[in-house]
Amino acid sequence: MAAITLVLVIGTLVYLYLSRHNLNKDYHELKLRIRSWWWMIGIVFVVLYLPTQYTLISVAFLSFMALKEFLSVVPTRMTDRRVIF
Repeated sequence: MAAITLVLVIGTLVYLYLSRHNLNKDYHELKLRIRSWWWMIGIVFVVLYLPTQYTLISVAFLSFMALKEFLSVVPTRMTDRRVIF
C-alpha cells in the first residue's frame, strides 16, 4: 500500500511541478485523472481495512460493475444482452 501511495504522491508532485512551470499548457485532464486515482485507491484501502465479509461483498460488487462496463464496450447482440443482464 505504501508503494501505491508513493506513486500517487510522485504523480501529484509531477503534476504540480508541470502546471507551475508550463503555464501555457493545460493540465486540467491530468489533474482530474490524478484526483480520480486518489479516490479509487482511497476507497480500495478503506475496503481492505473493513472486516472480511464487507471486503468480499465490496470486491464482488466492484467485479460486477467492471463486468457490466466491459460488456458495454464489447460488441454484443441484443439477444445476448437480455441473457447477460
